[in-house]
Amino acid sequence: QAAHGPVGTGSVVLTSNTGSVVSRDNSWTYLSASTISSVSPSAGALGTRVTINGTDLLGGGATILRVVLAGTPASIISQSNTAVIVQAGFGSPQTGDVVIVADTGAFCTSNNSWTYLRNSDIYSVSPQIGQGGSIVTITGFQLLNGGGSFTSIRLAGVEVSRIVSQSSTQVVVVAGYS
Repeated sequence: QAAHGPVGTGSVVLTSNTGSVVSRDNSWTYLSASTISSVSPSAGALGTRVTINGTDLLGGGATILRVVLAGTPASIISQSNTAVIVQAGFGSPQTGDVVIVADTGAFCTSNNSWTYLRNSDIYSVSPQIGQGGSIVTITGFQLLNGGGSFTSIRLAGVEVSRIVSQSSTQVVVVAGYS
């Protein structure tokens, strides 16, 4: 984080190499330094929605220009002075900083607060054919992508009628009725 001046309003003073001085009273205000207080979730993969909470995130400006998660740019979904919601881009499995850059050039960093997980993969679906009411087991790797539960599961475009069990490696569902 860059050095920060004292919070408050003061004069702008220019001194040239000849010693001449020009100033304007009460023309610059230092705001409190931007801070990131939380990143949730703290791990995920491509497409994960991430909420970043903090203070003075706009850095005195009107908008946030860029958010970077562990070295990878994220897409900004919504923003305010106290919260930014982004969608993670495609990143390599690694842990790194969260960086927010405002249109003023002000930035804030939360060190080692985001981890890109290895991308999820579905290994098998069993059975691969059925109808409404069929019990289907889906196995794979990192199926929850850092989340705690599924909000939607579809089989051939139809929402399942029930999730029987779920983990990061296996999900058992009851096929929905179209």
